[in-house]
Amino acid sequence: MRHSTLLVLVALVAAVQMQELSNRGVELFKQMYSSCLQKSNVNVTYALETFNGVVENEPKLKEFLFCSNKQNGFQDRRGNLRPDAVRRRLQNNVFIDSQTIETIVSECTERKESPQETAYHFWKCSFKKVTGTA
Repeated sequence: MRHSTLLVLVALVAAVQMQELSNRGVELFKQMYSSCLQKSNVNVTYALETFNGVVENEPKLKEFLFCSNKQNGFQDRRGNLRPDAVRRRLQNNVFIDSQTIETIVSECTERKESPQETAYHFWKCSFKKVTGTA
């Protein structure tokens, strides 16, 4: 009985710590992208879900993605993707190999009809290439 009580307590502490970490992650996200969240007026949940590959076809989300791409240096203010900047930034990510980076640069940096559509396509395409779902 004491053993099972201890296991439940450990599981509860772990769950609380995981929730704290996720709350800290959300707060860090909000701090990093506060201007883009305000400028686009996107639902924060939609913006957060993009990191899980859920990219809704929603105008406010597209505006948020364009703003965050500009902030990260992936797109200029006219909406042009900057392949060298994408390559440099992704090379700092230990989870993405060089072949995947080159695939992203060659297949995901195509200009679309608007800067927002370009950002939307880039985000969806890149996520698929990184996760191998394409």
